[in-house]
Amino acid sequence: MILVTGTTSAVGNAVLKELLARKIPVRAFVRKPSVAVKLEAQGVETFLGDMTERESVHKALQGIERVYLISPVTAYLLATEQLWAEEARKAGVHYLVKQE
Repeated sequence: MILVTGTTSAVGNAVLKELLARKIPVRAFVRKPSVAVKLEAQGVETFLGDMTERESVHKALQGIERVYLISPVTAYLLATEQLWAEEARKAGVHYLVKQE
């Protein structure tokens, strides 16, 4: 299964659409319940959480082999991406692709 973040962005949305078209299991990491409802209606598994909270990231990565990481540009960008890299390694994620 692939986990995608930043699914409300143009790139994240395009990644989701392509994965769905190829029938690849995908989980979207989202922070808004309304976004989760919309994506679930399209057949996307969702995880509701906060990208900057270790527990959320840890739980979201359970059962994930690959991550497509789109991080919001904030003052905490580097810390957020480091957190994701650390938790992905611990969870046994095989690939982590970080979108610039």
